[in-house]
Amino acid sequence: MSPLLPLTRRLIVFAILNFAAVNALMLALDVPLGDTDLHPISWFLTFRQGGDSWRPMNQAYDFVRTPEGRQKTLYDKLFFSPAMKHKGFQYPPTSLLAVWASRLFGEENGLRVLEWITWAFIPATAFLSFRIYVAAAEKRQRSDFIATALLILFLAVTFYPAIRAYRNGQIQTWINGLFAASLAAFVADRKGLAGALAGAMCLIKPQYALLALWGALRRDWAFARGACSVGASGLLASVALFGVAPHLEYLGVLRFIAERGESFYPNQSVNGLLNRAFGNGQNLTWMEAMPEPHALVRAGTFLTSALILAWALWPRGRARETPASAADLAMIAVACTAASPIAWEHHYGLLLPVFALLLPALRRQPVFGRTTLPLLALAYVLTSHTLRLTDRVADSPLNLLQSYILAGALIVLALLDRLRVRAGPETR
Repeated sequence: MSPLLPLTRRLIVFAILNFAAVNALMLALDVPLGDTDLHPISWFLTFRQGGDSWRPMNQAYDFVRTPEGRQKTLYDKLFFSPAMKHKGFQYPPTSLLAVWASRLFGEENGLRVLEWITWAFIPATAFLSFRIYVAAAEKRQRSDFIATALLILFLAVTFYPAIRAYRNGQIQTWINGLFAASLAAFVADRKGLAGALAGAMCLIKPQYALLALWGALRRDWAFARGACSVGASGLLASVALFGVAPHLEYLGVLRFIAERGESFYPNQSVNGLLNRAFGNGQNLTWMEAMPEPHALVRAGTFLTSALILAWALWPRGRARETPASAADLAMIAVACTAASPIAWEHHYGLLLPVFALLLPALRRQPVFGRTTLPLLALAYVLTSHTLRLTDRVADSPLNLLQSYILAGALIVLALLDRLRVRAGPETR
C-alpha cells in the first residue's frame, strides 16, 4: 500500500491529539464525564437522541391541524403561554413541513423517520465535507483517499457542535448538513443547487434568508434564484397547510427573542457574552424563561450583529469584480450564525465543512503569513469541544472565557475575509 501524504499524517495526529488531550484534561480536572465531548458521541453510537426540536415541533403540528388550533393562535398557545415559557415552539411555521412529510409514513412512524434522518445527517455531513476538502486539495493516491475519508468521518463524530445537535434531537443537524451540501454544490460550480439548499435552510431558520440577499448582492443570479424559489415554494406550501396567521404571528416571536436572547453558557453569541457579563440571567442553569430585556445588552447585540453582517455582506477586494467565491459564501453563513441573539453551541456545527474548505485554501494562500495555519488550528480547537472547565469562572469577570466557541468563530470569519479578498480558482 502506498504511504500516506505528509499532510494526511499530520492531520491524523492533530485530530487524535485534539480529541484525546482536551477530553483527558477535562476529566483530570474533575469535569464530569457527562459534561465532556464523550457524552453526545456515546448517544450517536447507540442511536439515541433527545427531543429538543422534535417534541415541540410535533406538538405544534398536532395543535395547528386541530379545530382548536384553527381557533387559537399557534404561538400564543405554544410560545407566549405562561405554561410553555420559552421551551415551547420557537421555529417558523415553514419548519413544520418536515413534520408534515414525516407523517406520510404514519403518525406512529413519523418521529422515528425524523430521528433516522437526523442520525444519517452526521455521516452525510462528513461525506460532503470530504467532497469539499478533496475538491481543493492536491491529487492523492487511493490509500490517502481512503484515510482522508475515514479521518473526516472521525472529525465529524468528534466535532462537538455537530454531535451535540444530534444528541439533543435538533433540527439544527439538518441545517448543518444542508449547508455542507450547499457549499459542496457551490464548490462544484452548481450554483442553482447551492442556492436551493440554502433556501431549504431558511425554511427552518429565517435568518439564513440573508444567503439569498448575499447571492443578489454578488450578482450570482443562479444562486439567488435557487434560494428564492425553494424559500417561496416552501412558504406557499406552509401557508396552504397552516394558514397566514401563524406566519404573521411569528414576527412577534422573533422580536421577543431578539430583545432578550439567552444568558445560559451554551449561547455562544455576543448577546450571550453580554448577558453573562452583566449578570442578566442564569449562567450555568437552564432557565424556564428568557432573561429580562437589558438596555445595554440589547444595544450591544444590535450593534455587533449589524457590524458582523455588514462585514460579511459588503464585497471586498477582488470580490467586487469577480464571481463570488466559496469562502465568501462560507463567511455569510458563519456570520448569520454568530450575529444571531441566540447561537447555541450546536448551531456552529456548520463550521465543519468550512474547515474542510479552509485548510487546503490556506495552505496555498497563507493570508496571515506564518500564523495562518496556527490560527486555523486554534479556531478548530476552540470550536470543536465543550470546555466546561470555564464554568469555574462563571461568577467572575473572567466569564468572558465561556465564549470560546464565539472566539473561534470570529477567527474563522477573519480567515474567510482575508481569503475572499484574494479569492482564486481554488476557493471558487
